[in-house]
Amino acid sequence: MWNNVWYTNSSTLDWSIDKGVTQRFSEEIGAIRALYPGLKKTAEVGHEVWQGPPKKVQTDKGGVVYVTIRDFWWNETTSNEGRRSPKFVFKVIVEREVYREDDPGLFEKFLRAIFNRPSRAGSVSREKVFSNDLVMTFPEFYPLTAPQINIRDPRFLGADPHEHHILNWEATLCIISGSGDWNANRSNAAMALTVAIDWIAWHTNKFGW
Repeated sequence: MWNNVWYTNSSTLDWSIDKGVTQRFSEEIGAIRALYPGLKKTAEVGHEVWQGPPKKVQTDKGGVVYVTIRDFWWNETTSNEGRRSPKFVFKVIVEREVYREDDPGLFEKFLRAIFNRPSRAGSVSREKVFSNDLVMTFPEFYPLTAPQINIRDPRFLGADPHEHHILNWEATLCIISGSGDWNANRSNAAMALTVAIDWIAWHTNKFGW
């Protein structure tokens, strides 16, 4: 069963990055870097940090957001059917633009009321709407089936999974709505991350967090 897994050619059950990775694993990391080019390597193999401004992202369900992957670890592992397998951890910051009208003051308010003067121009600033970990793990038969993404946030404890579009109280995201949404020949971890960012934008707009 375990002689041919997607991330390593090693037959050991106690796998880690230093035991080697496959071309598919390298391509997965490369696709994430291409999606978020602000990620830069560090001296620690498997740990990348963000440099530069946030990336502007047009989501499908939540409008425009600005995304920073502050840290990306791809050297962590988790237990999967008795064998260590990769775990990707993203420290994600999401911001959105907020319009605020300048405070006109009492005299200006009086002039507006008397002479029907137009409002002054406001200002646009960004507010942080999400700052948390996204933890991506991979099923035994990945990429035939999609990865799982969990959010570490205690506010989901006791939440209605259906209302929040999560599978359980551990906040496993319903990122793949149907069997046709995931294609083993073209889908990858970067695609799953994109859908997760879209979920964050949707959830923020709906619930305010």
